Amino acid sequence: MLGGPVPVRNYSSTIAVTPKGAGALVTWRATFEADAVSDAEAVAFIAGVYERGLAGIAKEAGR
Repeated sequence: MLGGPVPVRNYSSTIAVTPKGAGALVTWRATFEADAVSDAEAVAFIAGVYERGLAGIAKEAGR
């Protein structure tokens, strides 16, 4: 995330990619605090970011 209205604060994440069969396993973890939204809304927002990010990686990898 490079900018924009993000409904969380104190965001920290790690991403790890490890081989798995003919592909890879991507593990993306984060810690954060909801900011001006409910915890569920913050989790849904971050999950959407991850889904779009992983879809972009898969597209670039030709999967």
